[in-house]
Amino acid sequence: MVFLIDNTVTGDPNKLQLQINFATDAIQSLTSNNNCVQVGVILYGTPTQNYILLNTYGSNTVDAIDSIRRLVNTNARNNLGDALTALTDVQFTPVNGDRTDAPNIAIIITDGQASPDPTAVQQANRAKNRPGNPTQIFAVGVNGNLDTAELQAISSNGQVYVASEVGQLGSLVQTVSGVVRQAIVTPVQPVSGIGEKQWFTSLLFALPYLEESNLPQGANIHLALTQKMYND
Repeated sequence: MVFLIDNTVTGDPNKLQLQINFATDAIQSLTSNNNCVQVGVILYGTPTQNYILLNTYGSNTVDAIDSIRRLVNTNARNNLGDALTALTDVQFTPVNGDRTDAPNIAIIITDGQASPDPTAVQQANRAKNRPGNPTQIFAVGVNGNLDTAELQAISSNGQVYVASEVGQLGSLVQTVSGVVRQAIVTPVQPVSGIGEKQWFTSLLFALPYLEESNLPQGANIHLALTQKMYND
């Protein structure tokens, strides 16, 4: 799981700290019953910085959280396109801790637009369409100079989880953690002829029923969908 954090925030000196709080609270929420999650962090200023690689701390999220809490703001410009490139070319690579048996999750936190690099959507699509283990991307935005349309195009489920003001960012932790938790336990593998967003929507529909079925741990679940379901 990789967090892309906007450390170029301007105006409100508390914005970076609120993003840090969101990231650390989300990590604690997502790992409360799972000690196998690896955490990476990309800072998408200029230049992009792979602040924490997946195998820097491995599943030791306590040390990862301590490192995230030491982040400082910069005056660099936002460069989300390069950060999304690093997501595929640096973070999710075997040499830096990527595991083929674990879903690739990325959470973008931003308060603005990806400027001046116009390649953010292109690189997001490259990550989401990665053969074998596509990356699932989720977007968290702080209102202001926010390009919602761009973030919707970047996000795997077409949604942007937005706080109406920066001080409310922490209130999204449980909402986003719930969506990401479902993605972690159920990797997206779109079937032929059905788009990723449709497949993801189907999973969100099915998962509540599976959670209430009291299936034994380790049970194999097969979800069968047909193209006709989406044409009717």
